[in-house]
Amino acid sequence: MQKSLSARSVDVDLERSVAEALRIIAAVQAERGAAPVRTARLRLATIYGMNRLRRRLSREASAA
Repeated sequence: MQKSLSARSVDVDLERSVAEALRIIAAVQAERGAAPVRTARLRLATIYGMNRLRRRLSREASAA
């Protein structure tokens, strides 16, 4: 059975949408792996981890 023109159009639109999403994902992954971005992300993760540790130690000290 042949698909109607509108059903084929929907299929093509979906394929284009998926392809565009995959291109965006690939671009974001490449950007995240780039040296300046990677360095910034690691620095922020370190700061976040230090702040969490500081808060935990503060809570433990006040509980003791």
